[in-house]
Amino acid sequence: MKSLLDAARVFLIESLQNFDKGKLQFSILHAVTATELLLKERLSKIHPNLIYNKIDSRQVVRENTVGLRDLPQRLINLGVKLSEEETDIIVKVAKWRHEIVHHMPTYTEEHAIISLGLLYDFLSRFIEREMHLAFNDIIPKSLYKTANRLLKGWERVGKKAREKAEAEGYIVDPSMECPECGGIGVVTIHGDKAFCHLCGSYLHFGDCPLCHKPALHIGLYFDDRVYHPKCADRMIQDHFETFRSDLNERQKDEWSSVLTPDVNRE
Repeated sequence: MKSLLDAARVFLIESLQNFDKGKLQFSILHAVTATELLLKERLSKIHPNLIYNKIDSRQVVRENTVGLRDLPQRLINLGVKLSEEETDIIVKVAKWRHEIVHHMPTYTEEHAIISLGLLYDFLSRFIEREMHLAFNDIIPKSLYKTANRLLKGWERVGKKAREKAEAEGYIVDPSMECPECGGIGVVTIHGDKAFCHLCGSYLHFGDCPLCHKPALHIGLYFDDRVYHPKCADRMIQDHFETFRSDLNERQKDEWSSVLTPDVNRE
């Protein structure tokens, strides 16, 4: 029976072959699928059942595996080291797959190089660190040139974007990354918004009201202020937990009134 690593290898090969043929959306889709399989392969090395969704059930349903968005946290909880930057990349690629499956967007070669370069750079580090393999061990020799061209193209595109940002001036912060593509030092102030010279996204910018640090975001959340995505996610989670706690208390009170005898009743 084929392993998850074998399946991931097949999708990586498909990704590179589609990139060669100019089928860019399929190249990205296959690369994202390979990423999910490689993360599950690492999880299964700890215990095979950990790739399934509800592992605490009496009977594990093997058709329901943990989703790509949830894989990073499960790996971290089990002691696998993933940086914040790496978890952000995984969340981004999950979003790419959703966009392709539901909207089938078209990609320019430059956009594909940005997306795939970011992803392949992560995969090469993850495979070496967690699986003790080189990226070249995963793909056939016939595709070495394609992978090398893609990664070199990513470096070239990133360098060109940084040069554009520096030439325009008004860089938001050289250390801040674009929340859409992950490019660093490529976002400049552009009128009343910010603009990423790598992926071409227009972004909102300002000081996050929760952590009081400069923030960039693709869209606004609840008001006209700009939140760091993680700050906003924590705030949403806190509101949800408060709502759930209040709901539980109300339900307890309702049950208590039902179960408590009415002493005034004859």
